[in-house]
Amino acid sequence: EDEGETDEDLRICGILAGSIRSKSKVVLSPTASVLGDILCGEAEIHGRVKGNLDIKGLLRLRGNAVVEGDITASRIQVDEGVFLLGRCRMRAIPGGIAKHPDAKD
Repeated sequence: EDEGETDEDLRICGILAGSIRSKSKVVLSPTASVLGDILCGEAEIHGRVKGNLDIKGLLRLRGNAVVEGDITASRIQVDEGVFLLGRCRMRAIPGGIAKHPDAKD
């Protein structure tokens, strides 16, 4: 099992056994499968992950993505059809709870 670390955006299209660390964005294509943790600035998951996700910013779970593991993220978008087996924890937002842009005081 390997561990990869980069400061650049990363796109995975195949099978990877190992953890990923990136200060930037990680994208998993629909054919991608990662057996390991992903720690990064942003992520867009279309494929499969068996491991924990720790995303500093926005996590997008797209299409028929499958995540078997716990998620920690500041923001998350989930498409219909995504499968999640694990817990989801939202990272605290500086300044407290965010208000929806259309919310009235």
